[in-house]
Amino acid sequence: MSLTKPKQLHLKEPVYVADVIGEVVERAAAYWGSAINYIHDSRKQVELRLQNKDRNKSVKYPLIVLFHDFPEQIGIDYYADVVLNVIILTDTKKEIFSDDRYDRTFKPTLYPIYGWFMKCLALHPMIVQTDPGNISAMKYDRLYWGTQPAGEQGLNDYVDGIELVNLKLRFQQEC
Repeated sequence: MSLTKPKQLHLKEPVYVADVIGEVVERAAAYWGSAINYIHDSRKQVELRLQNKDRNKSVKYPLIVLFHDFPEQIGIDYYADVVLNVIILTDTKKEIFSDDRYDRTFKPTLYPIYGWFMKCLALHPMIVQTDPGNISAMKYDRLYWGTQPAGEQGLNDYVDGIELVNLKLRFQQEC
């Protein structure tokens, strides 16, 4: 039995989706003109990481979270289609009502960050969609999203947020 040389295999180099989203957050912060924190992890680990920031007296908000795990449907002439869940958070006060929340957190902080985040997704060279209007997601305004009494997400802070569920992006292999 003779051994033959194997065919040339074409294995795609991975695209580190969490790193790309981190680059998008950095660019969005630069356009917005202020720092935006970024975490990518499971929901439970996000909660623990935020509690650690409390112990270290670190600034937590505004914050963009990319939740793991997410599927990557590998393509033939592109790297992958991904479906992400992301939330943009800022701190709030528990005693204010919905109309005040929009004036205090959504309009001055959350909506501008959301706008820059979406624009910077479309500007990233590894993301195929080059128009934010072509990026598909289900968007939720999450008023009073934090603390155990307000929901099951397990955050120990009072926060408002914009959640993007089923954020669909196509990544290309190379810039």
